[in-house]
Amino acid sequence: MDEKTYQKALKLFRETAYGEAYNLLKQHEDDLSPKARQLMNESCNLNADKYYYIIKESIETGDVDRAFRMKAQYEARYGHNPKIDGIRMPENDRSYLYDDDESSVQEFFKSQAFIIGLVVFLIIVLLAAC
Repeated sequence: MDEKTYQKALKLFRETAYGEAYNLLKQHEDDLSPKARQLMNESCNLNADKYYYIIKESIETGDVDRAFRMKAQYEARYGHNPKIDGIRMPENDRSYLYDDDESSVQEFFKSQAFIIGLVVFLIIVLLAAC
């Protein structure tokens, strides 16, 4: 893999286009440098996290159809992932989706802040490594 492809993947990663960065690097999987392989693994992990939170948010807000679509989309594009596979998808009983507990809302926003902080940290580390 050439440096130009790596730089393109890194640019996609910095733009939070983790799936696109992963796909680009996956095309050259047999010829990756250690830093490109690390970028591919981080892209894969963050992409799975992105889908995980979208699916969980969809379930919590009652948009179950979107949750099923996003899970199917992830599996079609990237295969199976333990984190995505571990999501409890609703069945016929959807009453738990309408929980008005304030602590669950606060917990959700705290988890979003954690992910944003993690992404910023990883970008800083990758920039420092370049």
